[in-house]
Amino acid sequence: MLNRFHPVYHAYTSLAGSRIDIERVLQPHLDEDLEELIDQLSEPPQFFERLSPVSTTVGNTKVKGRNWAEMTIRCYREFGRILTRVTVFLKQALENNYGEPTMVPFMSLAVDPDTLTRLIEHDYETGENSYGKLIELFENGVVAPAVTTPFHNILPLLSRPFDRQLCIRLGLTFYAPILRAYERYLKKIGENRMVVAFWAPEAMMTPETIKTLREEFARFCAERKFTKPHLVLLLDATDAPKVPLDKLMKTWCAAKMPGLDDGDISLVFRDPVFSNWMMTSHPSIKKIIDRTIAKVDGGLSAQNIDYTWSHFESLEALTQSPKGAVNLEQRILKLCELGYLAVSPDTFVRRKLIKRFGSGKHEPMGVKIEARPPQADPLGEQSRFGKWRGWAIDGAKTPRVMPNASYVRRLSRGSQKCVVSPGWKVGWNLTREACVEFLGGKPATMTGGILGLLAKLTGVKAKAAVERNVGAFLLRYALIYWREHFIQHELGEADIRLDEMVNDILRKGCRRKAKPNEIAAAGTAAQAYFFLLDSGNSCALASENMDQRGMFQTAMMLTLAFCNAVAAHKYLGETKAANETVRVLQRELLDFSSAYRRYDLASYGVSQTAWKKALAPEVSDSDLNVVERAARRTAARHLTPFGHRDLFSADDEEISTNVGHHWSAEIAIPNYQWANPYFCGVREA
Repeated sequence: MLNRFHPVYHAYTSLAGSRIDIERVLQPHLDEDLEELIDQLSEPPQFFERLSPVSTTVGNTKVKGRNWAEMTIRCYREFGRILTRVTVFLKQALENNYGEPTMVPFMSLAVDPDTLTRLIEHDYETGENSYGKLIELFENGVVAPAVTTPFHNILPLLSRPFDRQLCIRLGLTFYAPILRAYERYLKKIGENRMVVAFWAPEAMMTPETIKTLREEFARFCAERKFTKPHLVLLLDATDAPKVPLDKLMKTWCAAKMPGLDDGDISLVFRDPVFSNWMMTSHPSIKKIIDRTIAKVDGGLSAQNIDYTWSHFESLEALTQSPKGAVNLEQRILKLCELGYLAVSPDTFVRRKLIKRFGSGKHEPMGVKIEARPPQADPLGEQSRFGKWRGWAIDGAKTPRVMPNASYVRRLSRGSQKCVVSPGWKVGWNLTREACVEFLGGKPATMTGGILGLLAKLTGVKAKAAVERNVGAFLLRYALIYWREHFIQHELGEADIRLDEMVNDILRKGCRRKAKPNEIAAAGTAAQAYFFLLDSGNSCALASENMDQRGMFQTAMMLTLAFCNAVAAHKYLGETKAANETVRVLQRELLDFSSAYRRYDLASYGVSQTAWKKALAPEVSDSDLNVVERAARRTAARHLTPFGHRDLFSADDEEISTNVGHHWSAEIAIPNYQWANPYFCGVREA
């Protein structure tokens, strides 16, 4: 007997934290081969990664990596094999038991752009085709794509609307060829309506961000002529606290917001308690089935209403137990055997829209999203953004540091419980925001920083034309930054040239072609802006301790953005601007510890003692905090050729990349076997 209860599954990735440097070094003198430099800038950046061997077990397979990122990429390949294996059984069962002539996606998958590009790189290294097989899964309707944004920024915490809009546009642009592949499946099954699920990093959205996303999604679909587009947001049930959980989770919901028509955006919610139980407790199949089927509602079934209960799962969580991936496979198969058709979020909504699934008179049910902006985030357990930002608003409407956090650190003499203040997150976020304002420039006027530099290179005067050209150029630069992804589809390497982008897009409306040094400056500046956005990766702030690989990577990426900006200014002969950029780098990153005074962290309730304790290095081969280690090492390597040798000692280029682990988050996981459990890196400095 088939049931009208449909489990909805969504999986997502958040790969980060293993980069320690970029492979290329920019040319300081443009009297050298400019063509070679432009060729280099027409290629995506390549990074050196941390050496910190680790292994895990997926089913009966031991998976090893030079670091956590590589191990996880190898695990993705194992997951891909499992999904392919599931297909064989599901396809037959869907035809025989459900009357479905083709596959029905049993979950959606959001892979962030850097992770997907890393998967392609690993395919090149090993001679495999994991990326191609993933696209086949989308094209054949085994799983459905869910769009996400790059760099794992929490969108509402990006203080500039320009950056939020750019991240959304970049995410849609990256996923365009994947959605085109999925469209071929939809046409084949006769459900040619482009219903697209959107997964925001950390599931964080606000009405303001949703409005921007809706506008950008409509424009994107119109440009690409997708049929009857419809947006599905994947959110936490805590975003709609006034609706009873059982009703919220089982009902087809729609966003109820000013400026939106009823039913304009569909909503699918997860119960965080249920999903956390699934990801952290690794329950048996019996427990999962029992708890899932407990959601069945006879009253809805009697009314011929199709309903759901959803679960969103981090793919990385499947690596934390040998049974994680196996349980996923068995869960899908067992539910299918029992007559419960698991579907992806977009499939559930699409079939409601085209009336293949039964709907109640109350559907879609309008749901008002929690409108609390980050500036009104309350202190305490109800805080949504405090975990990543480090502060929230107390009863007196004053920004206050979040309560102290604890973690367990492993030492050779045994485990040590550490209690630290999240004040380091306050200091880092305020520092980074100041760097973004200086380095990024002012979007409203297209002056200062990288945006101002690109605006000068447009060669046009009208403000609207300048804004159009700069925005379009940064968006098109995505083809270079994630080139290996795009050339798997309709583009070839010859189609992705920096000089053509500069002349055709950045200088649109200008008769004069760009000079070689201007092309080099434009490419270097665009890359700097991407690095700047990358430095906001939320994965660095999820951990309790500061000295860990996520913070090393974000500090390194922010420093690279400064180094690129220095180079771009010097390519244009702007020595004064280059020197001012170096001074801000010195103040904000090379002297990060002084952020306590610079941003008056005492006013947030952070004591100087707590600040020093949080910044203390967790490795023995440096006295510097992790931000200063990453920034000084990176800047010494990339700014010394540009005439700033006096800022660095002879040893700065060789500062150790070793960091502490994400202690409680990974060392306590028995399925992770680290070659070095005492710090994240090789045993020798």
